[in-house]
Amino acid sequence: MTRAFKTLTFNKWATKNRITDQMLNAVVTDIRKGLIDVDLGHYLIKQRIAIGNRGKSSGARIIIGTNKTNYYFFIYGFKKNELYNIAKEDEMLLREMAKKYFKLSSEQVACAIKQGELIEVIYEEETI
Repeated sequence: MTRAFKTLTFNKWATKNRITDQMLNAVVTDIRKGLIDVDLGHYLIKQRIAIGNRGKSSGARIIIGTNKTNYYFFIYGFKKNELYNIAKEDEMLLREMAKKYFKLSSEQVACAIKQGELIEVIYEEETI
């Protein structure tokens, strides 16, 4: 079963930029199909996403912690016109954050959802 989650910070950014769960579903589907923009290594990838009337290339970038099979943690996003790329130091911090989420048990994930630290994205499975 595929599960996807937004961190509280990512959720605020996504809401502000009108990025819907349906759009995040499409990102997960692309990743599952092997359509990965940048593999940053150690369970961290960067994907392009279209926002507003901008296409993917001039839209936004999102950082996702994933094992590329069944768990996806949307942890950071930025508009390309506001930030060209993330610094190596920030990338390392995001990698540590992703590792933290992958170490959570099912019970701890449920607790994080209840506390509002994680918001589950209802992933609609597609035939891949």
